[in-house]
Amino acid sequence: IVFVITNDGGQPRQISEWSYESVIGWSPDGSQLYFAVPYTGGAAWKVYAYDLDTSQSVEIFTIENGTPKLLNPKLSPDGNWIAYRGRDNSSLYLVRTDGSETHLVLENVGVVGVEWSRSGWLGVSLRKPDSDESKIVLLKPESCEAYLLPETLNGELQGLYIP
Repeated sequence: IVFVITNDGGQPRQISEWSYESVIGWSPDGSQLYFAVPYTGGAAWKVYAYDLDTSQSVEIFTIENGTPKLLNPKLSPDGNWIAYRGRDNSSLYLVRTDGSETHLVLENVGVVGVEWSRSGWLGVSLRKPDSDESKIVLLKPESCEAYLLPETLNGELQGLYIP
């Protein structure tokens, strides 16, 4: 179940009634919160936008190829893209927030953590096979730039700051 609360500690407002929702992120102007809800056993996820002004959630589209375990969706800082883990629990996809232009970015590489920077870089933690260790890749989707960070920087991303 997802709740929103004002930053002054006001009364929490429940915005969903399902279980196992995955929060995607806030629109750049802060007027909408995107979240996904699993259905059909979790392999597909319905994407919703909750509008703060109208207090209404609207279903936008369905992610058909998401992982049933942890979708880990993240909204790009410009509000145009959602990055998420694929059905194989190992790949990374991008889809526009209107459900169009779904495409594979990384295939079968052990994707676990996904984070966007405010400058539009996408950081991805990649779990090494048969290991608890992860390596980190930085991607700039619009220019197809990719950088593997040194092995000394490893683990699962919890945030990303690149000016």
